[in-house]
Amino acid sequence: MTKLSIFINNIRATAGSNSSLLYQFVLSGICIAAFLATDHGASGATLASVTDPSLLHSPTAILLFIGLAWLSRITEKLHPHQMETVYIGSDPETIFADSTVHEKHHHRKPSVVVPQPHQTEWVMADSIYTDLASYHWIADEQSITLQEAVHGGKYVFERKFTLPHELENLVSAELLVLVHRWCRPTVNGHVLERKGGEIDLLTWDLSTYLQSGENHISFEVENNPAVPWLADDPRWQQWNPYGLKYLIRVIHPL
Repeated sequence: MTKLSIFINNIRATAGSNSSLLYQFVLSGICIAAFLATDHGASGATLASVTDPSLLHSPTAILLFIGLAWLSRITEKLHPHQMETVYIGSDPETIFADSTVHEKHHHRKPSVVVPQPHQTEWVMADSIYTDLASYHWIADEQSITLQEAVHGGKYVFERKFTLPHELENLVSAELLVLVHRWCRPTVNGHVLERKGGEIDLLTWDLSTYLQSGENHISFEVENNPAVPWLADDPRWQQWNPYGLKYLIRVIHPL
């Protein structure tokens, strides 16, 4: 029992005190197999230390080193890497670039933080989709005009952002959007699917479109025309607002 304890202690010392139990267990198996295949095992003399230099003179040492190399490779894959999550969310750094609404063409300026749409469903959506809770609803102006509310329109927002250089092993990248009413993103020149029309969380997978360093994303936001009687309703600004909030979430290993 004493010899076995010494052998196990030698195994732990070789593996390192911070090694996982799995690592030490597999290393023990490799070393025991190497021990049994040597003259030490055949003669039944004494338990050899796994660090005994005499093992280097045995042909089995080659198998031992191959096994250790394989184990090192496996444990490296099994060991969880430390991850970093990058968040890029809607805020005034997003640029309002263009619109189909009269007198708003190419009116480049920082976007404006606006209240969430007044409908009860949007209040519920903001409380349900908590990933976006800390980000802002944005538009080009604090409030819309009667023309915009009645006839709808298209608005383009842009954002540049920089990502770390570790994106070669990207784990995930997604775009989350709440929008009134439609949104078509473009990421580094790639036009993505147009989504919306309902009060719901919209998502896109960005993992194949992002790159290390600078990235560019734009949002074409489209608001539907309103019903004809809206112009006579004093609540027209509440019934057909427009705007969006978004979150780009990127996870990569350090």
